Amino acid sequence: MNAVSRFRANNSMALLTAACAGAGIACLPSYMVHQALAEGTLRPVLPEWQLPGYHSYLLRKVQETFSSPVTRLCDLLTEKLRDA
Repeated sequence: MNAVSRFRANNSMALLTAACAGAGIACLPSYMVHQALAEGTLRPVLPEWQLPGYHSYLLRKVQETFSSPVTRLCDLLTEKLRDA
């Protein structure tokens, strides 16, 4: 499907602002539109459609040791996002 638009952005907040202003439809994560949906500012158009999955990678500099906070953050992100 090819969509033609006068407005395109690669910034989710810009897309949300434009959609809330009535500029058209936007494909946004549910956590970003929760409030706008509850307030009636936005409404779902294609609720059964989803973007295909994608991969995320956690990259860090190779070194022998990391500080505890960095290690804990990496472990937490890996655990929480593994099956997201």
